[in-house]
Amino acid sequence: MTKERAINKANLARFMREAQLTCELGAHPHLVRGIEWGESHSIHYLACELALGRSLDHVLLEEGRIEWRRSGQIMLQIAEAITHLTACGVVHRDVKPSNIVVADSGEAKLIDLGLARRISDAADADEDPTQGSGVGFVRGGMYRVQTPAHCAVGSPAFMAPEQVLDARSCLGAADVYSLGATWYACLTGRLPFDAANPTAAMEQVLMGKLTPLSEYAPDMPAGVAALVTWLLARCPSDRPASSPALVDLVRAVLAAPHDSRVVDSARALHSSRCTTQVRVQWLWWLAAGVGLVVSSWWLALELIALAPGES
Repeated sequence: MTKERAINKANLARFMREAQLTCELGAHPHLVRGIEWGESHSIHYLACELALGRSLDHVLLEEGRIEWRRSGQIMLQIAEAITHLTACGVVHRDVKPSNIVVADSGEAKLIDLGLARRISDAADADEDPTQGSGVGFVRGGMYRVQTPAHCAVGSPAFMAPEQVLDARSCLGAADVYSLGATWYACLTGRLPFDAANPTAAMEQVLMGKLTPLSEYAPDMPAGVAALVTWLLARCPSDRPASSPALVDLVRAVLAAPHDSRVVDSARALHSSRCTTQVRVQWLWWLAAGVGLVVSSWWLALELIALAPGES
């Protein structure tokens, strides 16, 4: 990190959090390993292993779509990485194609812990909702909406609904959703929620306006389609947990891709453990969140309209 950027305390805090987390997580075959972090001559640094390969978004740009077997093997590896993060008490909050590096051998690694946080941590300074409100672009295209009670941080098309509402409170279920959104993009060559602007995309996420996989990929095996759809469930408690069972489920579906009963049985068992009260509370929270995002978008339009014209 340059001296100029380090002057900003929020920038420095974010960098140090990412560096510390990256190095503390230890070695995992599907996470980029942090080697060392520190400061030298007023320059803050983070040294990581070199991840050889192409980012998954570059693969998608070049190939359009990724065949279900190949994309499934990639998602299996990222599911292992997410499960490891959850076991370490960390939520990544930015699982997406550009943060996945795939080697020629097929090995995949999840990178960039810039938005990651420990679940046990208090609200981060850069996400303090008392620091103002508004709508704007941050970090090269990622989007943030802040109001006195909510803060959304992440990449809109791949964010879970609860992350749109409040990134500080999302758990491993948000990473599971983002895994599903990434898999959806691989299978269809399209963003799960492709809107004209980030706020509209977040509104679509909250409303669950997802085009069925079968419409873009009618030849998709039923088991694969059922699993991706389950990963993208709106209610966090309705998704499979970020645990070794998730990895086992992905592996089982890839072994019997045309049999949706594998997913149907697992989902029925999972659903029986979720209370109706949790779902009702979530739906009320979700309804309030839709109004919040729409209000933020209209506020942005008004601010643009009031801004002086360019000469």
